[in-house]
Amino acid sequence: MPPRIREVAAWLKAMEFRMARRGRGDHTIYENPVTDEKAVLDGGPDQQTTDAGLAQAKKALRHGRHAMKTVIVRIDYDPQTTTYGATSEDLPDVTRLATTATR
Repeated sequence: MPPRIREVAAWLKAMEFRMARRGRGDHTIYENPVTDEKAVLDGGPDQQTTDAGLAQAKKALRHGRHAMKTVIVRIDYDPQTTTYGATSEDLPDVTRLATTATR
């Protein structure tokens, strides 16, 4: 039995897909902002996915999983404490990527 639309939507959201917009009827278009992959789900949350919709979602998930994004990381050295720290403006929710003590 094919999965329901809500399950496929949860898979897409787990792989960082976002609902881009609503399509005609009960179509919903999901898009991954990193890879620009798109997946169209046709139906309400409780309906089962069509074979074509499931195949398209699986293809988008496969490509989304292997996507990489270029991130700029700044490495700082503090001579007083002899430690290194790494920060990135591309990851706003991360306050500190790593800190390493040296001898």
